[in-house]
Amino acid sequence: MQTRAKGATLVAGLSLVVVLACASAEAAQLTLPGGGVATYQQNNVGSGGTGTLSGTIQQGGSSSNFSCSYDAVSGQLSGSTSCAQIAGSLGVTQLERQIVGARVNAASNLQATSNLQLLDDMLQRQLSGDTSLSVRASGIPPTASGNAAYNSLNLSPFVFGGGSFVDDNRPGLEKNGRNYVATIGLDHVEGSTTFGGYAGYANTHMNLYSLNGDLSSDGWLIGGYVTETLSRQFSVTLSGNYLGSSVDLNRTFASTAVTARYGHEEFSGSFTGNMMVISTRDLALTAMAGATYGSWQDNTYTDSRGITFNKAKGDSTYVKGGTALTFMPTSVIRPYGYATYSRLLSDPNYNGRNALEVGGGLGMGTGRFTGSVEAGTVLLQSGQSNYTVGVHLHLAV
Repeated sequence: MQTRAKGATLVAGLSLVVVLACASAEAAQLTLPGGGVATYQQNNVGSGGTGTLSGTIQQGGSSSNFSCSYDAVSGQLSGSTSCAQIAGSLGVTQLERQIVGARVNAASNLQATSNLQLLDDMLQRQLSGDTSLSVRASGIPPTASGNAAYNSLNLSPFVFGGGSFVDDNRPGLEKNGRNYVATIGLDHVEGSTTFGGYAGYANTHMNLYSLNGDLSSDGWLIGGYVTETLSRQFSVTLSGNYLGSSVDLNRTFASTAVTARYGHEEFSGSFTGNMMVISTRDLALTAMAGATYGSWQDNTYTDSRGITFNKAKGDSTYVKGGTALTFMPTSVIRPYGYATYSRLLSDPNYNGRNALEVGGGLGMGTGRFTGSVEAGTVLLQSGQSNYTVGVHLHLAV
């Protein structure tokens, strides 16, 4: 998911432009006590790393170079001997705002990506498993949970609970934490079409080591999907969800606690095609391909230091392809494994372009009751790890 930073204004009217892709800035000037002039650039503030000031000082007929590193946790410039003189003349609130903003945006992006993996990947994969089981058992039109004798109204309630556990070791963005979602839903079969909807609760907590603080978020979500079963081999699913939450952000600046509270929103939608490649009594091999769009937004807020952070947002479009192999030693027990590759079509972002999700689970039950448990991990994310778990129960009433 991509975050774009626009031009910002430095104290005393100095102009600063941050470009995330190259982390460079326009040169600006500062007049120092004693008549010296510092020509400098602020760098690395948009990528989450430590901000730097570098440039030259003209004092009389002499010129000297300097480089200062700014720590948004300690609030100090350090490096060349000129840094203390520069720090005394230059307000660095803007530099603090950009570094903190970049790190919080990275956390929001990671939170939204984790929810995509749980709601648009894991939940939809398990609902697709229910549809595949129904088609294998009954053909077209499918019946909820595979047995119309239990379900004359073709209504099936279901519950889903999942968790995502992340660890990020990239310099300047260090954090770890977890996302939880819990949903309850209902689907209805009409001919070859399944309509479903769900509502639920989401909770996030992340330790933001790069800010010596943490982020906590909780809120509510709604979602829905439509699956059209075209034949015993093909089906397509359109799904989407919305999540709104409230975030409490705690960080440290110069050994002082800084707090903030703001609203966070997420939207997503996906289109997936599923194909049964092999279907025998004891084995099923399916393939899927599709696209997922996701976006997030953090509202404007002012923290307890009095620094105002503008609205931040990001979005992404992924294309996906994968496969799942299910073994059926009995009709009641169905172990399976899966692999899904995702490629980000939008610009490079904090999470990288490529991801490979691999894992497995156990499907259980037939007729009135079906369910599954699943665990997986996300690979190809440099400096990061992400593990997911989920439980899904589906009942025909």
